[in-house]
Amino acid sequence: MDKGVLAMRLEKLKPYGIDFLFDAILTLRTPEECYAFFDDLCTINELKAFGQRLMVAKMLRDGETYAAIEAKTGASTATISRVKRSLHFGNDGYALVFERLEQAGKLPPAGAAFGDGREEAAAADPLRPPGSKAPAARAGKTAGRGADAAALAAEVRDEEAPDEARVRRAAAPGLPSEA
Repeated sequence: MDKGVLAMRLEKLKPYGIDFLFDAILTLRTPEECYAFFDDLCTINELKAFGQRLMVAKMLRDGETYAAIEAKTGASTATISRVKRSLHFGNDGYALVFERLEQAGKLPPAGAAFGDGREEAAAADPLRPPGSKAPAARAGKTAGRGADAAALAAEVRDEEAPDEARVRRAAAPGLPSEA
């Protein structure tokens, strides 16, 4: 993509507070501060998507195949393609971040496991059979409010007492019911 076209596209974001957002992010000093801020700012699925894209970019940079990346991260081939396009024709943002992570000694070596959280999520949900995908993933990675609502419902379910959670699941369509 022509850098002038990209600059115009990014310029259109200015009225949406993007500069303010970037200034806010640049004030964060520790991973704990990042966790607190991004937990307030983003949904769980949005944060997972950011992390997944960064993992995909690193794996592409390391020469891994689409099949390997898809298997290790759960990213769709469309996501992998978009990230690859950014690596080759973007603003070199990934390259800048990877260079700085490498300088700081924080860039994982090629082939390193990232810990995508799928195992932990499955272990935390006693209603999901081991190895099965999340309901949103089974439904073609549902986007928008439906996915956010499902994530919120799962969070609420985890925080409620077992009896309250059972009643809520029985009344909420789309959530797995207890057998």
